[in-house]
Amino acid sequence: MPKTKQVTYQDDDLTVKITVVRADIRAGMHRTRLQVEADASKDEDTDVHLLRRFTFPDLMAATTKATGMPWPLSFEGYLELPERLGVIWEAAAYELNPHWVPGWEERAASEKKQTRTKSTDGLSDGIDGAKTAKEPCPM
Repeated sequence: MPKTKQVTYQDDDLTVKITVVRADIRAGMHRTRLQVEADASKDEDTDVHLLRRFTFPDLMAATTKATGMPWPLSFEGYLELPERLGVIWEAAAYELNPHWVPGWEERAASEKKQTRTKSTDGLSDGIDGAKTAKEPCPM
């Protein structure tokens, strides 16, 4: 999996380039701090609160550089960005940090289970990825 991804967006008003990264511990803590701050906010608009609590912290923590827009970006500035930019930025952040997507652990376990049951070679994936017999071998 790549560690960085470049997001480029251009329209009549903006030409933006954003560097998105796979999060390290510091980025994860930055994300957590922004989430805690969002929990303390008094947003009356549910949509605004959800953006402040989930999407904004994820994008800020996964981004190391941006040109063509103010950086660091305020939450209010984020709300004014074109939705299309937000969609491609989110896609890059979650591609590099899939563990930030709610329910990722359950999906990963389900995908692994499906992979095991789809095996057609009479073998099953072991804990370490090695193939093991599905049924005991007769002696």
